[in-house]
Amino acid sequence: SDFGFGASVARLPEGAARSLARIAEKRGDYVILDGSTADYAQRRLGKPHKLDVNKSDFVHVFSVRKRWPAHINYLEGVAFIMLIRWILRSRRRHGKRVVVLLDSAVWLGAKAKGRSGTMLNQLLRRTAALELAGDLMVYVVLVPSAENPSDEPSRGTRCRKPRKPPLASKRVQKLVDLCEERQRRLKFLFDMETRHMDFDLSEAVSLPELLRSGLRA
Repeated sequence: SDFGFGASVARLPEGAARSLARIAEKRGDYVILDGSTADYAQRRLGKPHKLDVNKSDFVHVFSVRKRWPAHINYLEGVAFIMLIRWILRSRRRHGKRVVVLLDSAVWLGAKAKGRSGTMLNQLLRRTAALELAGDLMVYVVLVPSAENPSDEPSRGTRCRKPRKPPLASKRVQKLVDLCEERQRRLKFLFDMETRHMDFDLSEAVSLPELLRSGLRA
């Protein structure tokens, strides 16, 4: 867009990700998130596929302003490279299969072909180098711009992540849970002991004293 670059991510079940990867790079096929397949089938060529996930399920991971003017197709390739670099920042995501939704049919076609006679060829080489270095298998699927979750961050809209509770409150809550668990265990032991002892509870002082008296006897 005129602002710059943006990307959003979401986690899918393994079965949903596999079915989505099967329609990758198919000519004319595209996915829909919040819209209706009937509406898009009347306005757009190709076969629509309804994805069992909403745009609100995606989290914006970056929104960066562009530093130089360039062709829109070239900027789409730059945004794709930025997403691959973000994925490779964590070693846990190395050696994985990733499905990327794109609203640029030009970049999707060049990526599926693996080469281009335009300036996109240098971006494709950089993409291939990153995928080989991170042992990634990337599947690209077409999505309309109105259904693209990354359209908002690419226009400068940033979504704040929910704030995590401070570390101190986590420790306090952990201590409280531990104390409650110990109290439940002591109560359980006390109930088990009272079932096998015949005495008046009004005369009993505490469980440790009863145990010590039993040992002395």
